[in-house]
Amino acid sequence: MDEKETVALWMMANGFSTGHGDSVADMLNGLACQIDERVARAIDAERVCFANLCNKNANAYLSEGQNEAARAAVALAVLTLEKVRKND
Repeated sequence: MDEKETVALWMMANGFSTGHGDSVADMLNGLACQIDERVARAIDAERVCFANLCNKNANAYLSEGQNEAARAAVALAVLTLEKVRKND
């Protein structure tokens, strides 16, 4: 088995597409792009979860009459979601 085939098998075994790379370097460049995309999606997912937590906290603050804390939590949620939208 040559190096290109070894890299292709590893990529496929780990859920990456191999593309149409003519060389190992081409395949690794494609892999780097796919990894970057996965990382960006994971970060966005974490940001959405964080924004949801901020919203939940804002509701709790409101129920306790802590309006300033609620406004701050909502503002943080909005800023966080704006970062997600910029990545789309």
